[in-house]
Amino acid sequence: MRVADVTQRRAFHEVDRSRLKILELRAGTGLARLWRKQGKLSEARDLLAPMYQWFTEGPNTRVLQEAQALLESLERKSSEDLVSTDSKTTSSCN
Repeated sequence: MRVADVTQRRAFHEVDRSRLKILELRAGTGLARLWRKQGKLSEARDLLAPMYQWFTEGPNTRVLQEAQALLESLERKSSEDLVSTDSKTTSSCN
């Protein structure tokens, strides 16, 4: 087998793996949205964050933009919940 053949086969397999990862990210984003609606914020973030980190290229794709927006939403909501919990704890101690 020639070097060019081996290189082409490797490239083909990399593309195939990338397609599977993007499908996994799409499914993970959907599940994370459901969990967000159910109030499972940390579970949603824990699922989606590592998947999003797989990608170093293509940030302009719709799937990656949606995942990023959802992660940012989860981070904001988590921060708001912490502030709300701290406020309740402080007021109950007074």
